[in-house]
Amino acid sequence: MTILIGGRTPLWLPGDDPAAQHAHSLDSPVPGLQLTLTTGADANVPPSETTYHDGIVTLRVNADQLVRVTALIQTRDAVALWRPGSARDHTRIPASWEQPETVSPLSGMALGCLLADGDQSIVTYGASPGDRPLRVRAGLVEESAELLVSFEIDGKSGESPLRVHLDLAGRGFVESVQEMTRRLSGPRPRPAVDDERPVLCTWYFLQQAIDGEVLMGYAEPASQLGFGTLIVDDGWQTADTARGYGSAGDWSVSATKIADAARMVERFTTYNIRTMWWIGTPFIGHRSQAVSHLPIVADDPSMHAAVLDSRSESARRHLVERVVQLVRTTGAHGVKIDFLERFAGQALPEGIEAGALNLLDDLGLGLDAVLPGASIEFREPYIGPSSTARATMLRVMDCPMSPIQNRIGILDLRLATVGVAIHSDPIMWADADSPARVGQHLINALFGVPQISMDLLALSERHTQVLAFWLRIINEYRHVLLHGEFQPERPELNYPLVHGSADGTTITARYSPSTLHEPARGWSRWLIANADSATVALEAASGITRATRIRIVVQDPSGVVRTDDTYDSLPSRITVPTGGLATVERL
Repeated sequence: MTILIGGRTPLWLPGDDPAAQHAHSLDSPVPGLQLTLTTGADANVPPSETTYHDGIVTLRVNADQLVRVTALIQTRDAVALWRPGSARDHTRIPASWEQPETVSPLSGMALGCLLADGDQSIVTYGASPGDRPLRVRAGLVEESAELLVSFEIDGKSGESPLRVHLDLAGRGFVESVQEMTRRLSGPRPRPAVDDERPVLCTWYFLQQAIDGEVLMGYAEPASQLGFGTLIVDDGWQTADTARGYGSAGDWSVSATKIADAARMVERFTTYNIRTMWWIGTPFIGHRSQAVSHLPIVADDPSMHAAVLDSRSESARRHLVERVVQLVRTTGAHGVKIDFLERFAGQALPEGIEAGALNLLDDLGLGLDAVLPGASIEFREPYIGPSSTARATMLRVMDCPMSPIQNRIGILDLRLATVGVAIHSDPIMWADADSPARVGQHLINALFGVPQISMDLLALSERHTQVLAFWLRIINEYRHVLLHGEFQPERPELNYPLVHGSADGTTITARYSPSTLHEPARGWSRWLIANADSATVALEAASGITRATRIRIVVQDPSGVVRTDDTYDSLPSRITVPTGGLATVERL
């Protein structure tokens, strides 16, 4: 490869063979940006088009061969490279020689932002490869302190073009990433209200020990607490309680676990709670009946299961028919589609991921025929636009008792998606945890839809009070938290402060000992959810004269009012218990 740094030094990347490649310089519409298109040494240069509008460079390549688009961008005051995902390290800038990441419809997303001081974007990049894998490399060039971003794709005749977008306008981080997300995803409708109601998930507190009669006893307390959905997770399809997926593939309710599934669903429906069934989609269990007649592509003895061959029409039809029948006969409201990333990966035969997308499309059509608007939950890492267009809910990957990871995942996915409700991984805590710790868990999920996996019938009174209080706040202010102006701060510090504003109300979640600045002009109510230490420093906006007074009500994690005071002006400090809430009102 013959990319030149400043016209002089060849850039080395691991695995490249200069003799087998040829680099073609492309005209750049922006100073400080070098664009290169690399092909095989004997390949023709594919047609490409570069446009520039509103600070965003868009490169379109019609590739019917292996091509790589590379951008070199000058940096200034660079802090970190942000890429979406709860398990990502947002604190560093990788080197350009690190291995590229393969993203595909069912794994990852071609989106990133090089951050500067003050939550500014130096460059935000994104790429749309269609439903094809894309190798993405983003890192610092040691020789020049430039950022290298490259996108490599195997093109085939007739496939959609590769589109690469580079936002070099110097916008704020949130504005730039959200604009790039819209470009990658296209217009999508707002998530359905039902997908944004709190979820009770059985997994962490029941594992596979599902009991339909016992589970129906959760309907009334779940309704009283403010839940809107029940996810019956793994275990309903097998008579045993052993871990693993040896029973997956038949997808019929075990009568020994749930004697009358329709009755159970109806019980929750009576309390205005929807029911969704978990489906371990790719797995065909070694103990299932389906394993004897469905084609597989890989075996996983550790899971006691194999992976379904999604290229097979009969295999897809089997799964779709079983899931649709499950929803129709039980009266359920949707399904949790798990483990789709098992259909992605270089070790699988070509066509498996494309077959999985066909499977999802067939499933969507089948569900729509029996239940228009059925809810479909996906989770990380299948978070890209092609994947999320086929879902209504998107959940953070498994992170039990890890509130910081839950927070990072929720905020990243809020920035990287449109048209899907973003859910936390089911929140769990220990019986011995303090109310403050329970409050911290819930505040960390404040700007997403909280899923909870705790035994509501066995919760201590103090934990029940905390859960009831915060679910009430979440439900009451859903329009602000999920649809207001959204402003997470300092991603390289794991978002120590997050704000949402709508209709004169601002909600701030505080996860570090940061000073809070008064909201912009026009606010009437300011809620401060405190997940850090009790002393909260406030800084009033300058140059604003008020003829009104300030009332501050402070509640502990259970919602008990600790102080209710009126001030002539905004105080410089208030005491808010860890896990608690302060409500500041202009009178």
